[in-house]
Amino acid sequence: MINNNDFLIEKNVLLKYKGDGGLVAVPEGVAAIGQRAFAGCMTLIELELPESLEEIGTEAFYGCGRLSKVKFPKTMKKIGGSAFYGCRELSSLSLLKGLTEIEENAFSGCQSLRDLTLPEGLVRINRSAFASCRSLAELALPDSVTSIGEFSFFDCGLTRLPVARGLKKMERSAFSRCQSLTHVTIPQGVETLERGVFYGCAKLTDVTLSETVTEVDKGAFLECYNLVRIHVAPGNENYREIDGLLCSRDGARLVYCPNGLTRVTVPKTVTEIDFEAFACANNLEEITFPEGLQRTGDRAFSRCGKITQLDLPGSLTELGEAVFEGCNRLTSMAIPDNVKHIGAGAFHKCSALLWIKLPQGMSHDLRWFVNPHDPECRSADHTTIPFITTRDVSDIRSNMGRRYAAIGFIRADIDGIMVETRIREGYMEYIRNHLDLFHREMMTDMEFLRWMTDHRMIKMNDIENLLAIASAGGYTAASAALLDYQKETFSPKNPDQMIDLRFEQFDLSL
Repeated sequence: MINNNDFLIEKNVLLKYKGDGGLVAVPEGVAAIGQRAFAGCMTLIELELPESLEEIGTEAFYGCGRLSKVKFPKTMKKIGGSAFYGCRELSSLSLLKGLTEIEENAFSGCQSLRDLTLPEGLVRINRSAFASCRSLAELALPDSVTSIGEFSFFDCGLTRLPVARGLKKMERSAFSRCQSLTHVTIPQGVETLERGVFYGCAKLTDVTLSETVTEVDKGAFLECYNLVRIHVAPGNENYREIDGLLCSRDGARLVYCPNGLTRVTVPKTVTEIDFEAFACANNLEEITFPEGLQRTGDRAFSRCGKITQLDLPGSLTELGEAVFEGCNRLTSMAIPDNVKHIGAGAFHKCSALLWIKLPQGMSHDLRWFVNPHDPECRSADHTTIPFITTRDVSDIRSNMGRRYAAIGFIRADIDGIMVETRIREGYMEYIRNHLDLFHREMMTDMEFLRWMTDHRMIKMNDIENLLAIASAGGYTAASAALLDYQKETFSPKNPDQMIDLRFEQFDLSL
């Protein structure tokens, strides 16, 4: 229905729509639709725009959740930011020649959009322009497009990467969370892949970089958990592929390890592991390092959730900031003797870490265990700091901190880690005097209990209490081990005890 009383128009600008919705034809002569003119109009179903129209303003059709069809004129020159944001029923869109740029969020949240035609002459797609268009599976970009902005196709249903001959740059998170992308070939002409450009593309398995790529941000493929290989065109002068890993052209730097790999052997040519090279490699269980590796960059292994142990090479001299942050299954760490620097936050959120062996002469630093961006830490005893081979138990202020470090000391001793006599004796005395703090570990960890019995930490008057705890908790293995220990250690077969027992049999009251 066309009714000019439905529109507030001033100087050829449609400022407000006041009609009943349905099929709406904007009157001829209107040159621009103003900001939020139709915003939130849930009765608008179809929209016909006049040939006189050149511009649609910011948020003009924002939240028109039932709008399913729009006919654009050939005269259109500009579509403002968030113009059709949240138009969930819009399924088909054909933009005509004349547009050179699509503004921020212009069609973001158009969840039903399946068919999209972009005009030749379009140069740039701005931030979040088509974000969360989850039905958009395929898209042909005109060759005139040179730049795809941040989050432009975030959370879209794309199954193939749209390419254009003129494309030079894909900005931060441009295709992040595109869950249907499986294979990506970066087109010839693209020079830079910015941070998070393919972040969280869960089905992505392989990526091919063209000859023209000169810079790959280290976070470009974060949380692509099925990515197993990076291919590099032979003519690329900056990068090369070695066994599926992305390395510098000379092979000296490991730039990125695909997050889908479970076991990795770092190439022998590598002397440096880059910033976040292994970050978020949550499938990775084992890494083999070459002798010759000298440095690991900041956050190099952060959030590697399945790594339990790393055997670092003796050639290593530097560990970067937050290098193992969030490796929450890492249980132990032996720092090679040549390491001279460990960055702040190196072991932040390593919640399973029990012991750290430091080179002789290296002092511990509590800043290793806190967020590197927090203010300077005077005491990290409010967190659970593992046993450190150069740290005496008397240096630890909190009871919780001493207990946790003592557990780490026992585990390190079981693992055969040598500790200075003075430090060892301090921990042995602490454990002997605070046996009640370790009841849970003795019940649940037979290696732990065996260490206690081997070192005669359990006295005769402790046995009955421990047996009662074992019986009440159903810890049958611990109960059996304690009974064996009682029999072997406190049995009357012990000559000293036999003498005591014989004297006790005499009646001395005569």
